Amino acid sequence: MSFRWLFAVLLIGTACSQDGARTPENSTAAPSSSDTLATTPSAAPPAPVAAEADEKTVKKPYDLTQPIDSAGLRACQLLPADESRQDSSLQIYLANLNRIVEARDAQGLLALVDTNTVSSYGGGEYGSRDFARTWELHRGTASPIWPKLRRILALGGVFTQGDEGREFRLPYAQATERISCANGADWYTAAVCLKPATEVHVQASAASAVRAHLPYSVVNVDEEQDAGRNWAELYCPNKPNSSCASWVRVSDMRNRPLGYVRTADLCFTVDYKLSLVLKSPGHWRIAAYAPFD
Repeated sequence: MSFRWLFAVLLIGTACSQDGARTPENSTAAPSSSDTLATTPSAAPPAPVAAEADEKTVKKPYDLTQPIDSAGLRACQLLPADESRQDSSLQIYLANLNRIVEARDAQGLLALVDTNTVSSYGGGEYGSRDFARTWELHRGTASPIWPKLRRILALGGVFTQGDEGREFRLPYAQATERISCANGADWYTAAVCLKPATEVHVQASAASAVRAHLPYSVVNVDEEQDAGRNWAELYCPNKPNSSCASWVRVSDMRNRPLGYVRTADLCFTVDYKLSLVLKSPGHWRIAAYAPFD
C-alpha cells in the first residue's frame, strides 16, 4: 500500500471516531422547542385560560367606609315638577290619557299617537304601526305598556325644547337639562332619586342599615355590580318586557360609593320618556315614547 492510501485510511478512521463520541450535551445541533421551554427560565408556560376567566368574575371591592359628601348630594339634584297646569288643553289631554291607561284601552291609546311617533331613536322605529308592534297592543290589557305609562304619568312632566320645538316631557326626571350638575354626567348610568329622603342601604336589603338619605339627588349606577350580568337588565330601558333588578348600587357624581337603592325609588335617565307636542290649537299628540338610545 502506498503512502497516499495509508494516509486516507487514517483520516477516515479519525472522523468516524469523533462522530461516535458526540452526545446530546456537546452536540451543536439546534435544540427542539420542547428543550427550549424546559431549559430557558424566561419562557414560562402561559397561564391557564380558566384562571383568566376567574379573574374577570372577581367583583371589585365596594368601600362603604368613606364619608358621604352631603353638601355635594344637595348640590346635584333634580327637584320634582309638574307644569301641565300651564296649558288647559294639555290638562284635558292628560286626563283623557290617564283614563285610557287605567282602562288599558289599546285602541284609545293609538288614537292619541301621532302618525310619526318615535318608538326607538336608535332602532329607527317610527309611526303608529311600529308603536303598536313594539308594545304588543294586540294583546290588549296584557300589553306591557300599561304599568310603565301609569308610573310616568304619576310623576308629572315639564315643558322643554324637543325635536319638533316646544314639547311637554314626562316624567320630569327626563328633563336632564334642568339637572343642577349636568356637566360631566353620563346619561347612560345616571339616575334621579324620586323621594326627598331616598334611603341608601349598606346592603341590597330593606332590613340592612340605612347609610344615608338622598334629597332628590342625581347619582351614578354601578355598571359592575353584578359580574356577568347584562347591564341593560338592571334598569330595563330598552326592551318593553325586560325585568328590573330590585336594588342597584350607586355612587355620587364623583364616583364615591354610597350604597344600595331600590330601583323603584329612581328614574334612570336612559329610561323611556313620553313626549307630547301640540300639532294644532288644542290638539296634542304623542310624538315619542322611547328610551335614551
